[in-house]
This record gives sequence, structure tokens and C-alpha cells, in this order.
Amino acid sequence: NAGTSSTSPKQTLLGFDIAALPAGAHVLFARGGAWSNVNISVLNLNATPTAPVVFDSYATSWGGATKPLLMTSAANGVSFGNYGDTVQDGGYTFRNLKFDGQGTATWGFFLMGATRNVLIENNEITGFEIGTHFQNMASGNEALTIRGNYIHHNREMGMLGDANNMVIEGNTIEANNYSGSGFNHGLYLGGHATNGIVRNNRFINNSAVNGVCTGGNLTVHGQWTGLLIEGNIITQDASTNGCWGISLTDGYPSVEFFRNVTIRANEIVNVELGIAARAAPDVLIEANVIRSNQPRLPSGIVIAQPNGSEDDDSTGARLVDNVVCFDAPNPGREQAVRLNNTRSTETGTVYRTGASANTGPCSTVK
Repeated sequence: NAGTSSTSPKQTLLGFDIAALPAGAHVLFARGGAWSNVNISVLNLNATPTAPVVFDSYATSWGGATKPLLMTSAANGVSFGNYGDTVQDGGYTFRNLKFDGQGTATWGFFLMGATRNVLIENNEITGFEIGTHFQNMASGNEALTIRGNYIHHNREMGMLGDANNMVIEGNTIEANNYSGSGFNHGLYLGGHATNGIVRNNRFINNSAVNGVCTGGNLTVHGQWTGLLIEGNIITQDASTNGCWGISLTDGYPSVEFFRNVTIRANEIVNVELGIAARAAPDVLIEANVIRSNQPRLPSGIVIAQPNGSEDDDSTGARLVDNVVCFDAPNPGREQAVRLNNTRSTETGTVYRTGASANTGPCSTVK
């Protein structure tokens, strides 16, 4: 078949030269179709941010609304650029597809080199070691957007990496890191980057073993300047030591800092530690709700000094109008908020325990 219309589609990607496609080209997979051994490499110098090369689905008379299923049992589902590449390329969109690593493949999406303007939208990504992996190398990944995806049941992490001017929003991130390792997380931002947004995502039972969370949910290490974490919902059925909700902490032997950071209007349920910040000077933690029905004593918000002497100091944190609700009867007030020094301030905290944890502002918490 010519592969130029829905009435004469090609069966596979054989015969397509992705690198030679013109700006604005669309590569479409049939809804309801399935392909095995899919390893897509994307490096197209014709693509632009305003005329991207688009990978998407198309309607068939037999496929209904079922996303095209792209399976691989080895390597990566989609790889962008080449390792160490300094040639800038970009303008790529992947949407409305299902990628399945079948429990053995490496990474669903891997961005490296100098990739620009990638949109990963409304896909299902499952069965990989890491769902999406993006590395901000010397030339930098720029303008990465990961939006509206269902990223679930990946062995280590739902997402890992760093990119400048990054937006991660509206995703459902569920049951990743199902070994419960403390080194893996639902979303792990590491390395170094500027201007990141993590907004309106739903984290469900990541890092959980037999229904008990033992690892991280939304974790940040490294060097970040300009980071907004807003409107996310993090839920666990149960938790124990090591299960943290939102964590900006030093974890590397190199210098670390988290500057110009806002953590606002997130809802965090049934974790051991709701929000932790180290090496985050002047961080604003505002209007978050932390809820736990666990019998053990959890912690709400903790601001601590960094472990490394060269890391930024943890001073000047501003905690404003946060709500902490613990069903456990009468835990100490320090379980709600712990500040490292007098330069940090706390105003407007609502703290409820025991029976009162279901009244007032706590009564609306899911």
C-alpha cells in the first residue's frame, strides 16, 4: 500500500524514513491495531516547533476508541536524538497511543542530546523499566511537555530526568516502582534544570508493595531553579518508613540547591512524610492539605538543613495556610510542622488530630 491514506495503510513502519519526513508530517496508527518489536528512533532536522512531526492515531471502522498498541520487549519504545549529540532538533508530538514494554523493555520514551519542543500527550505508557526518561545534557533538552498520559506499572519509575522549560501536567501516575525501592519514585526529577512545572497530576499507590508504600512519590534532587509544584494529588492506601509525598532534598555528593520553588495547593494522603525540603532557600509552601488515617505517627511538613556543607542553606522557608489532619489521636504538634531555624516562618496552619481530624477544613479532604 502507498501508506498515504486510511484506505491504503502500510502494515508496519518499514519503508518510512522518519528522518526525511517534511515538517508537519503525520505518522498515524490505526485505532484497534497492534504492532510488536516497535523501536522508533526520532532525529528529524526538518521538524520545527510550529510544524512538528506528529505520531498519532486514526479512526477505523473496526477499532473503536482503542489506542493503537505499540509493543516492545527490549530497548526503548521511542528514542530522540543521539547520546552526546549537540545538533539541535525538535518539534515532535506523540499522542493517543499505547506503549507497552511487556515487563522487560527499558524506557518507554528516552530524550537525550539537544532535543527541543517534544509533546507527549494522552498516551498510555506501561511495562517498562522507566516510563519516560529525559536527560538534560550539555546542549540541553528544552520545552518538554508531558501532558494527560496514563503512566502505570513501570518497574522502576514513571518518569525520571530533567529538562529546561518543562511542563508535566494532568497525568495519572500509578503503581510504578512496584518493588517499593527507596531509590525509585513515581516521578523523580534529578540533574539540573531551570523553569519546571509539575501541575495537576494524580499519583496513585506508587512505590507500594502489598498495598503499603515504602518509597517516594514526587522526588527532586540536584540543581533546580524555578520550580512550581501545584495542584497535584498524591494518595496511598497505606504507608511505612520511607514513603514520602513531595520531597526536595539533597541526595547527591555534588552541590545541590532548589531555588525559587513554590509548592502550592497539593493534596497528600496517607504517606509517612507529606512535604520535605532541604537545600531549598526561601521555598514557599502554601495551601497544601496533608491527611493520614494511618495508626502510626506521620509527619506533615519538615524543613531541614542539608547534609552537604556546600549545598544551599535551608533558610527562609515560608509556610502559609497549610492544613494537616491526622486520625491518630494526639500526636505532638511538631508532627505537623518542623522548621529548622528562626528565619523560616509559619502562618495560618490548621492542625487537627483524632476525631477532630474529620471536622472543619479536614472534612473536605478525600
